[in-house]
Amino acid sequence: MKSLILIFLLIISCKESKAENAYKKTSPVSYKEKLKINTKGLSSKKDVFSRWKGNYCTNFTITRSSEDYELSYDIKIVRQDRVLISEKINGENNNLSGLFIKSVSKNQLVIKSTIDDTLEYIISEIDGKCYIRGFTIYMLNPPNDRYPINKIRTLILYSVIIIHLNHM
Repeated sequence: MKSLILIFLLIISCKESKAENAYKKTSPVSYKEKLKINTKGLSSKKDVFSRWKGNYCTNFTITRSSEDYELSYDIKIVRQDRVLISEKINGENNNLSGLFIKSVSKNQLVIKSTIDDTLEYIISEIDGKCYIRGFTIYMLNPPNDRYPINKIRTLILYSVIIIHLNHM
């Protein structure tokens, strides 16, 4: 079982390297330099950032020009320089790449792209509830500028895995 977990971690690290290499080929500014520029000052906010780490999901429907669109977002906040967003519109998947945390505070987390400057997602907490916002969300259906999003609680799963590994 331990070797299976090590293989899984090795596969994940290989995929990260491929994403970095793909970015290096398409950008005049190196991947590491771009992250260094845009994450400046975030290390002092590690405590604030740690509360935002995790998985988020939302589903909602919008109507435009007498047509309904089913939207779904799965967001995984791994590190300040590694954010994964899977967007699904009417069943068609779009995995966004080159995402990073531009700024973080107690009330909101701003996600930007190293590839597309217009891409912006904000996860914010307003009156104890989480919302997905930002320019990209607003452009889906103006004047609506936010939709509820749920943080998926995974603490129990991690505890079970750790307990299982300790008994091996």
